[in-house]
Amino acid sequence: MKEKFKVNMTKEEMLEFYKDKIIRDGIDNCLEFSSIISLKDYDSEDIKLENYKDEIWKLIQEDDRVADVYINDEFYIDMVFYIDYCQDYDEDYDEDYIEVENEME
Repeated sequence: MKEKFKVNMTKEEMLEFYKDKIIRDGIDNCLEFSSIISLKDYDSEDIKLENYKDEIWKLIQEDDRVADVYINDEFYIDMVFYIDYCQDYDEDYDEDYIEVENEME
């Protein structure tokens, strides 16, 4: 049986915790610098993050790792990351794209 723990934190601490978790998960799963994550995936019995959509959006938007962020009405977060943070970036992809683009000219 797994042990379960409850952590007491302020609203600000909770929002900061989930902001960091969402960004880390987004970076871990980013393709071509972006990732889409549902806020509802982070809900628990005690916390419904969709109730904090605007506050989380603002915190993510202010983070240095994130170039752009959008949250839609269905609570999906679309984040674009700077190149330094996207682990699966393939430098050859850009070179191949440029070569194809040059061939088309």
